[in-house]
Amino acid sequence: MNALCQTESLLIGAPEAVEEFEKKESVRLLVVSDTHGEGELLEAIIKTFGPECDALFFAGDGCWDVAACLGKAYSNVALKEALPPVLALVRGNGDEEQYRITTGTRQSQDEQDSHPGFPVFFADRQIVKAAGRKIFLTHGHRQRVEYGIDSLVTASEMFDCDMVFFGHTHRPCVYEEKMCLLLNPGSCARPRGEMPATFAVVEYPSFGELYNVQFYAIDESFGKYRFSRFCF
Repeated sequence: MNALCQTESLLIGAPEAVEEFEKKESVRLLVVSDTHGEGELLEAIIKTFGPECDALFFAGDGCWDVAACLGKAYSNVALKEALPPVLALVRGNGDEEQYRITTGTRQSQDEQDSHPGFPVFFADRQIVKAAGRKIFLTHGHRQRVEYGIDSLVTASEMFDCDMVFFGHTHRPCVYEEKMCLLLNPGSCARPRGEMPATFAVVEYPSFGELYNVQFYAIDESFGKYRFSRFCF
């Protein structure tokens, strides 16, 4: 469960949860990108996969969906309990630098006028430590990932990162370049290249062991979301 507060590093979660996350021997990470207004879908993914994950990494274009979920979690116990204890978020080319969270709790008119929610800030990039490894999180538009991953590889070397999570292309992919894992979970809402809507879960133990990457395809029928493992 997440403490629903933002640290100085712009991670969402209690400082002690972030510290514990860094020191874990193994982690399970939910990686999502490009929701583009599908807030109910993001909520469904979190409720289904969040309880078993140590962190959510969101790679941009849909930060307003994240903000809506955070606001809803204040009054929705099931959603709050499903949120992983640490959230790492970056903005995409379609996002603003900050969004205001409306908690849904009762306030007097004076309180609503003076404190209409509170802001959550979204950086262009995040570097997160987890289980002995460093993760570079970015949307990818500034690195022009639609033309290739060379800039991401350079960034991983510059910041000495072991993994890079990115979005923007709306196509799922995974590469290993120069001892670095590069992962795009695909788009939850607007897939391209004849791919389904997807997201990913990444698991790994402490430094030196292999990664386990699993993609999930999204199907919506009769108002319900279904998630199934996807290989390409």
